[in-house]
Amino acid sequence: MPDLQQPALPSAPARQRVIGLDVARALALIGMVSAHLLATDGLVLTVTDGFPSGLFAVLAGVSLALMSERGVREGGAVLATSRHSLLVRGLVLVLLHQVLALVNGPIQVVLEAFGTAYLAMAWMPRWRTRTLWLALAVLALASGTLHAVILTFYPPVPTVLDFPYPLVAWMTYMTVGLLVHRLLLHSPWRQARLLALSAPVAAVGTLVREHAALSVPPLPEEEGGASGTLRLVLDPVSHSGGLVDLVTTTAGSLTVICLCLLLFRRQAWWSFPLQAMGSMSLTVYVAHVASAGPVMERSALPSYPLLGWATILLALLVPTLLRLHWRRGPLEELMRRLTRLATNPSLPPRSFQHR
Repeated sequence: MPDLQQPALPSAPARQRVIGLDVARALALIGMVSAHLLATDGLVLTVTDGFPSGLFAVLAGVSLALMSERGVREGGAVLATSRHSLLVRGLVLVLLHQVLALVNGPIQVVLEAFGTAYLAMAWMPRWRTRTLWLALAVLALASGTLHAVILTFYPPVPTVLDFPYPLVAWMTYMTVGLLVHRLLLHSPWRQARLLALSAPVAAVGTLVREHAALSVPPLPEEEGGASGTLRLVLDPVSHSGGLVDLVTTTAGSLTVICLCLLLFRRQAWWSFPLQAMGSMSLTVYVAHVASAGPVMERSALPSYPLLGWATILLALLVPTLLRLHWRRGPLEELMRRLTRLATNPSLPPRSFQHR
């Protein structure tokens, strides 16, 4: 009688971490902590206004591609398991968002947008490059259009589609991350060329964003017509999902990623704390929100410098100590075990007899 048990797939070897990406994640975390606890005005506010979360989204797209590499390369059951694990990861992030929302205070939690994007994009790493470019254009236009529709007609939409982390915009950033993995990750020459282009684009976009913040535009219903609609589609305001916002945030993210990939090519003792922090980004982010949210909810101070600097120092120190003994942070290890448990292809068949 044939054995009905499906043979276990060979386990994938541990991926070698890309140091530059981990450092970029650490900088995104520091930027988010600064935006929540330190930024009030000036250069700090300019640098942390929308850029850290956008950088996180682009890096999430790179991670999506990295986690799918083996499945895309081998296809078949391995690809199916890879996609299944991404779906489980997305679901866990959405559930974790709901838990974190109980203690986040005034901090807007981004995990629901990331989790939903994982659910929607699990099959995209296998797409052809030209298809990804087409998807990027469609998503960007859809993001700006949806932003204009929401601010013009105020339709009832799910919160995940609206400010401050509109899903379509975050899917756009993650699609950029998929292309970064495919076209940029292993090419220093392309990284240098893109850096020379993205840095001035980010600078100009930031000036446009600052100008928009200082001006007082008419309300959409007051301006009306095609000009008002076009202004909303192109909206440069951070977190809006307008086309200028997408270009500015993407350019800033690519600038940081290219710099980190070029400067942090090899392990060094002085960069290890940043790498350790970036390798435990989920743990650090959840710890930050869970610790800062209740404090910010109890008071209404413009900034929390003591808590902010303490958070950054601990976020560098604790992951460094953990990485001396373990490869992953607590939540990263929990996520790995949950996805392995849910996608285990070697479970034996089970029958239930109804009595």
